[in-house]
Amino acid sequence: MKFIKGFRVGSYYYVNARTKHIDGLLKEAAKDGLEKVLILGAGFDSRAYRFQKHLPKVKFFELDLPATIAHKEATVRQIFGKAPKNVTYVPIDFNTQDLGTVLKAKGYHSKRKTFIIWEGVTYYLTAEAVDKTLRFFSNHAAPGSAMVFDYMPEPAVKGDYKKYPTARRAAFRVALAEEPLLSGLP
Repeated sequence: MKFIKGFRVGSYYYVNARTKHIDGLLKEAAKDGLEKVLILGAGFDSRAYRFQKHLPKVKFFELDLPATIAHKEATVRQIFGKAPKNVTYVPIDFNTQDLGTVLKAKGYHSKRKTFIIWEGVTYYLTAEAVDKTLRFFSNHAAPGSAMVFDYMPEPAVKGDYKKYPTARRAAFRVALAEEPLLSGLP
């Protein structure tokens, strides 16, 4: 019990600080003619709903695994009656599907200034999927677009617990949830 309680406290502060920081970056980007927001691995991210009044002309694309997107859509309909017009749900498996093809099918145009949020996701994807995603936006994002993401250092994912002692707990916890750490950045 001490392990779980201790881990939750640390994660709680990290996740809240990360989200608040990214929200601040989104607000800054919005001051500069932002047209679209892509949330990669959206899960139950609430930015499209929290920022709806402040960013009424901004289109949000929420990308995640098909089952997650279906569950979120059903939950949003249950809460709001229908999905907001500024939100497009995009089912995708980053490890197996082509991001460009999936986005194009959902009406995303890379010529629009976009803010890309990739929060709490990269370490659950293969290194190839992370690389392909970064390369896609490097080659297709409109001028003035920006991306924010977090990641784990590659040695932490590979088990260098002497240098990254807290990574052991994180790896153990996510492995128990059947979502192992798959990649990190050097």
